[in-house]
Amino acid sequence: MSKSIGILARIRHYAPKNILIHIYNAFIQPYINYGIINWGGTYKTSLDPLRKCMKSAVRLITFQSRTTHSQPLFNELNLLCFNDCYKIECAKFMHDINNNNLDDNFCSLFQLTKNRHDILTRQASSGFFVQPVIRTNIKHQSIINNGVKIWNSIPFDIRQLKNKNTFSKHYKSWLLINSA
Repeated sequence: MSKSIGILARIRHYAPKNILIHIYNAFIQPYINYGIINWGGTYKTSLDPLRKCMKSAVRLITFQSRTTHSQPLFNELNLLCFNDCYKIECAKFMHDINNNNLDDNFCSLFQLTKNRHDILTRQASSGFFVQPVIRTNIKHQSIINNGVKIWNSIPFDIRQLKNKNTFSKHYKSWLLINSA
């Protein structure tokens, strides 16, 4: 990622902002997205170098100083910060689980609230997954825990979208609007 940021730093004076965003999406974003479901929930100290690289790239694209707050810059460029990248990838995975688009081995790890008992409650009718009981740090950081938390926090109207691309676009828009 550092080499890609170096390329971005050299070319930013000669290319318009939309080209710089394309370069970011082509050379930096793939490093973030690759396997993020597996490692994105780990300790904050392990993820800080990646977050700093992403923030640095966004500041380079917008010609801001190193001390400028990065979240408004991510929003301005219509890009997701690291936490939101993790959320959207987990949400897409959970969307596949919810629509039974994955192997039964994955689907068996998650249980919908409506399948837990026969009584129709508000939580059961809203499409929530049952939050698992977690006893270890490793499981606490896994998709089994975080995927359920993220899925249950998504607004009902977005969760109900059946097309994965439509779901992803609406959820990304919601994340950009609700970023702090």
